[in-house]
Amino acid sequence: MRVFSILALGGIGLSLAACSSDEGNGGTGGGPGAMGGGGAAAAGGTALAGGGQLSAGGGVGGAAGSLTSAGGGAGGSSGGAGGAGGMTGGSGGSGGVGGSAPDMKSTGCGQAAPAEFTPEAYIRKSLPDVAKTPKGAERVYELRLPKDYDMNRPYPVVFEDHGCDGSIPFHIEKATGTDAIVVALRAASNQDNNYMGGCFATGPNDAELTEVPYFDAVVTTVEMNLCVDKSKLYMEGYSSGSWLTNLLGCVRANVIRGQGNATGGLPKVPNDCQGPIAAMLVHDDTDTMNTIQEGMKARDRIKAINGCTDETMPYQWDVNPNTMSTCVAYQGCKAGYPLIWCPTHNKGHSDQVPITTVGLWKFWSSLPPRP
Repeated sequence: MRVFSILALGGIGLSLAACSSDEGNGGTGGGPGAMGGGGAAAAGGTALAGGGQLSAGGGVGGAAGSLTSAGGGAGGSSGGAGGAGGMTGGSGGSGGVGGSAPDMKSTGCGQAAPAEFTPEAYIRKSLPDVAKTPKGAERVYELRLPKDYDMNRPYPVVFEDHGCDGSIPFHIEKATGTDAIVVALRAASNQDNNYMGGCFATGPNDAELTEVPYFDAVVTTVEMNLCVDKSKLYMEGYSSGSWLTNLLGCVRANVIRGQGNATGGLPKVPNDCQGPIAAMLVHDDTDTMNTIQEGMKARDRIKAINGCTDETMPYQWDVNPNTMSTCVAYQGCKAGYPLIWCPTHNKGHSDQVPITTVGLWKFWSSLPPRP
């Protein structure tokens, strides 16, 4: 069971820390969309969203492992043989004794999506039960359903975190197509600036009071209203949003299956992160706004908690093997928790598309269920 502790935030002032040197690039935010109720858990209470790890029950193990294969198969009615390990995983072990994996479908499965959620369009929704922006507005997020959304199909969810220009980054739906729900998070200062700019609050004095309960509330309301595969929540961020992704990739590593980063850096995070996380980070060596050394700090935190060694092997981010790639996969990482590092040159402070669209979706799609 996944448990979010939503803090009581009434009356708390929000001070937005400038945690990155990101500057606006002139991009605009998404359209006004439809406003509506948030459906999040009340502030001060505890929001419960299902979850948990797959059981160790038996079942036939996977075939030859992919990049991140960990070997043995998911739970089933009887024990079975384990699959062969992949590039970063060990060889497959034997299947466990009988048992079945817990249902990873959200409570929103089987019910029609709210009428205002129009497939293939970003629709803005408010969250009345988390701390408001400094100007007193309700926090919002923007959600995009895939074409022909099926209320009985559990979908992966990709959370996108914008830079200080405030525009929706990446537009990963160009890569996910009909296979994922996409949610664009919005910084409080971005809302107060008419969605024309504003950074996420990831400073040491305000992160736990703003962005973490905000993210928890978004996850809760999305899972309550839509059919979501709770084992496949992914997050990617650009610049300021990358700092946020690195924060949540620590404190919500038990919720986010994999993260992706373009530029950014590592904010102050607690020593007791919620576990390892599959990650793919892209950073350019000519970036002067968030230097590559900042990206390396984020990479090294994940490298340590994932148990990776210093050894690397070339990694092909594109589905086209002829595409030039500078990415490497760290070796020896914990099974199911690969780490990909993609240093680039002469791309500056950029969103790194298509590595952060085609590449990230390929990477996330290769991950096994949460170990």
